[in-house]
Amino acid sequence: MDPKRRTPDHEEEGNADKKPRATTWEQILDPATSRGADVKISRDFLARIIADKCFDELSKEIFWQQEEIRMMGKTFTPKRETAAYGDEGTSYTYSGSKRRANPWTPNLAFMRREVENATGQTFNFVLCNLYHNGEASIGHHSDDERDLNPESCIASVSLGPGERDFALKPKKKHANSGLLSTTLLLNSGSLLIMGGTTQTYFTHAVPKRAKVTQPRINLTFRNVKIQ
Repeated sequence: MDPKRRTPDHEEEGNADKKPRATTWEQILDPATSRGADVKISRDFLARIIADKCFDELSKEIFWQQEEIRMMGKTFTPKRETAAYGDEGTSYTYSGSKRRANPWTPNLAFMRREVENATGQTFNFVLCNLYHNGEASIGHHSDDERDLNPESCIASVSLGPGERDFALKPKKKHANSGLLSTTLLLNSGSLLIMGGTTQTYFTHAVPKRAKVTQPRINLTFRNVKIQ
C-alpha cells in the first residue's frame, strides 16, 4: 500500500477549519426539486483496500449489542446489532431507547475525520449498525429526534461485502406533493449524505433482501445536542 494514502491507523492533524476535501458526489435528491431535501452519495469515498480493512477491524473492535426497541407500545429486538460512540457526555434517544456514547475507537476516530473532511461539517456521535445478512433490516423512518442539531446533516458510511439497497420515499402527508421515491445501492466504501429538509419530507429504510448472505456495517455520523 502506498504509505501516503490514508489508512485507519494514520493520524491527521490540522482539520479544525473543516474545509471539504475534493469529493465526487452523485445527487440523489436535489433541493431545487425536492422541497429543500438534499441527498447525495460519494461512491468512491474510501478506496476498496481501506474499506475492507475498516470493515474487518470495526467488526472486532466495536462492542456490538442487540438492543430492544419500543414502538407503538410494543417491544421487539431487531436482527441487526448496534453500538454508539461519540464525544464525552453525548447521548442519543430514539425508538424509546437512550444510547450513551462509548469513547471513540481508533478506527471510528479515523472515519470521523475522513467524513468531516469530505463534508466540511462537524460530528460528535456515531450510531453503528451491523447487518449480518439480508434478513436484518430497518423499516421506513425519519431521523428527526430532538437530540439532533437540525442544521447538521447525517453522514452514512457503508462497509462490507453485504451491499444493501437504501430506499427513500415521501412521508404519507406529502405523498401527493410531487415528491418522488427512489432506491439506490449502497456500495462498500460509499458515503451518503442526508441534509436540508430530508428528514422533514422523506423517510428512509434498508429493506430485507433474501439474496444477501454477507454482512454489512453502517456508520451514521450525527451532531447531537449536548445535554
